[in-house]
Amino acid sequence: MPDFTSNLHAAHDQIQSLLSHIHSFPTERLMYHAPVLDRIYLPSLEGRSDDQGTEQPRIWRQEEVMGLKKFIESVEHHEQQIQSMIDSGVPPQDDPLPSVQGLETFWKVVVSCEPPVVGVRMPMGSDKGGSWFGPGSKGRKMTGSGGKRAKKTKEVWVDVLAAGGKEWIRIYSKKISHLLAEFREQDSYINSDFDSDSQIDSRGGDACQYNSLLATAQDLRRAASRAPRIPGAAAPNLSLWLTRIPSTPEQLSAEYLDPESPVPEWPDSRIPQTLAMLKEWSVTVHHLSPPPLSELSGHPVPKPPPPSMKINFDITTLLGLCSDVLHYPLPKDSEEAAKRSLRPKDQLIGKGSAVRGRDGTGKGKGKGRREKDAEDEEDEILKGQSQNSRELYRCILEEMERPWVEEFNDVMTEAWEEHKTLYGLTGDEPQVEFWATKEAAQYTFEALTSGPAHGLGAEQRRMKRMLGYEEGDVFEGSRYEGKEGVLKRLKVKIFDGGTRDSEKVERTEFHVSLEAISKAFLDEYHTSLQPPGVIKKSQGKFKPYILPNFLQPKKISAPPIAKITLPFPVVSLHSLCRGAREGMTTVMMGTATFKEVWGQSRWKVRGWERAGYNLAPCGDREKGCAAVMIFPYRVFGEGKRVRFEKGDYSYPNPSA
Repeated sequence: MPDFTSNLHAAHDQIQSLLSHIHSFPTERLMYHAPVLDRIYLPSLEGRSDDQGTEQPRIWRQEEVMGLKKFIESVEHHEQQIQSMIDSGVPPQDDPLPSVQGLETFWKVVVSCEPPVVGVRMPMGSDKGGSWFGPGSKGRKMTGSGGKRAKKTKEVWVDVLAAGGKEWIRIYSKKISHLLAEFREQDSYINSDFDSDSQIDSRGGDACQYNSLLATAQDLRRAASRAPRIPGAAAPNLSLWLTRIPSTPEQLSAEYLDPESPVPEWPDSRIPQTLAMLKEWSVTVHHLSPPPLSELSGHPVPKPPPPSMKINFDITTLLGLCSDVLHYPLPKDSEEAAKRSLRPKDQLIGKGSAVRGRDGTGKGKGKGRREKDAEDEEDEILKGQSQNSRELYRCILEEMERPWVEEFNDVMTEAWEEHKTLYGLTGDEPQVEFWATKEAAQYTFEALTSGPAHGLGAEQRRMKRMLGYEEGDVFEGSRYEGKEGVLKRLKVKIFDGGTRDSEKVERTEFHVSLEAISKAFLDEYHTSLQPPGVIKKSQGKFKPYILPNFLQPKKISAPPIAKITLPFPVVSLHSLCRGAREGMTTVMMGTATFKEVWGQSRWKVRGWERAGYNLAPCGDREKGCAAVMIFPYRVFGEGKRVRFEKGDYSYPNPSA
């Protein structure tokens, strides 16, 4: 009986080195980071003990690599077992090195594959179509029909789901000797069925092609074709990593070579035939183990792309650009800000300090209500105020700290310099175009014209000039008149009904995926508005999707005054969809609709991330620009400011 004591210590050293690499590896490099520039800063956990506090940008990214924690725990447990064996002083009965080498190879495949890595060691559906089961099948497909075999299904495991789910990787760790044994056993079954005069060659023919390697590939092909996918995605590409089989016979060890042959040859012609079959099936084959751990540091997270020079304004931004908060001179302090937005305590209606609805009447359909403990934690000055007053007050304070026009100008000026470097553009002044969908423009017009003018009508005037309904400068009378920056002579172009050829537009994969998911929701929403008979006919034999909550008619809040043609989330979806199709950056104020889309289960399909990376040749950034850029929102404030200046603190008529 061989003594594996030395191998036991070698295995322990190797697994400790593996764990050191795993624990020091930045797992961020495995996860997806969407090309979303979010400028709504969140409080930092590290800064809570500091009186000043700190803020950090929100990152829209993958939550976890499924199965990774379990794999790491299994490696740690394996190390503990080896350590226990060393401590016991009893020589192991089996060589401990192969299992450790297998774990190391697995980890090397994980960190060397194309990110983002969605999951590791995941079952991706049962093989209900049968497979090839070695010599007993005599080269024929086992359909699984009849008998006990029909009751069993074969679970198909994928070792690594890479490239955001677009690539399935399976590690095949068997040696050539295993395949040769399969071939010999298969030959014995074939020879038992045919006499010596048979013209069937035991070393060739389709009946001899099937083996465990081809069966593995075929199982993956079948599972990949059936597995659920995110909207717009194709079936995953398949890769097999043959860790013990080289790509050429020249790399074979001497035990597999014929000493009488002048050139190295495969020990069985069915090995190259198998490799050729995999190529014919479009299965990518990698041979032998990846480079040593010391050479593997993973793929860096791509640099955040700049916003495009053609900006697509979402409905929230169109409305915010008209806001009195952006244009009227700022208050000198928070006390003056409160006078513009908050009612004096003696003018509040109702008892206690309960949060009022958006209009102060308590008719907010639940919006703006708070739990008692949350109410106790907020500023005393906000207690009892309407939701609209609270939002307006916070917007004014934020505008005092971070003026939107100045911040947007700084962002686009910096982006222009990056575009000059990346695309060879010239000129000192940023060349920026502003676009919007017809749905967003219509919503903005309806929201600002369906009721009486707010205050002195400046917000309505800005809207009409911005969208081309009226001649004149949007910034006339603004505190930024003459200091507009990239927004100088602001005119928003409206997309026509025609669709641009998106294949000619440089887009990130997130643009492609965002367009697909947005279009799917829009199609389902518009279909849901048709008469029941038409809906049933259009659905045919396919199972209809249930509209997500944010598109359910009962869940969509309607403005109390404005006569709106399309609901807000539908308009916002149109903006996201068109901006993604055009490869533009869609600028939003707030995250309402985008956050809803991001969290939908149809964009979180098992085995998929929302998108992968479309890397530029340099490899450190994606092709294309940011898909979405998010700023803090701004609400209308002119009407309330003007009325409060006159001492009019009346509430809107609830029945209006």
